[in-house]
Amino acid sequence: MNLVEMIINEYLSDEENTDRSSQDLLGYYINATPSIREAVNKVTRCLTGYNLDSLARFLGETEIDDNAYPSSFKDWFDKHLKDDAQSIAQYGADQGYAGITYTADCVRLYEHYEEDIFSMLRTDAEEMGYSNIFELMGSFNRSGDSDTPSSFKNLLVWYAVERMAGRSAPDPWE
Repeated sequence: MNLVEMIINEYLSDEENTDRSSQDLLGYYINATPSIREAVNKVTRCLTGYNLDSLARFLGETEIDDNAYPSSFKDWFDKHLKDDAQSIAQYGADQGYAGITYTADCVRLYEHYEEDIFSMLRTDAEEMGYSNIFELMGSFNRSGDSDTPSSFKNLLVWYAVERMAGRSAPDPWE
């Protein structure tokens, strides 16, 4: 039995706890000792790509209020994902990071920061030698999956997150 299985079994051993949600299980993770949290997070990251510490931080916050968004996408990124910048830069934004895992969250972010995202697209298209932003977007790995308005918005939020992560993450070669 591995460490993750031991924690899950201990968590679910109480008969009253047979109908637990993943958020409840995450609560158990949060209350575990730091050494157990570190070990479980490493194993979970390797097996699933999910960063439990990032998810725990996100779930610990209050419900997102549309009026509580920082004034820029960069400020939002710095507040919510800067600690994960190196991981996002290495693995991509589609690996299950808090605040950008669900399409609905990405759509909300897109709608709030649409101007910032398009400004990034225009700058990058020009700097990379593309004739327009649509040519740049066509080069994205998941651009073929963007056949609905929601998936298009999701793609652009992930692009913006990966762009910010690439510029925020420390250089691993330094």
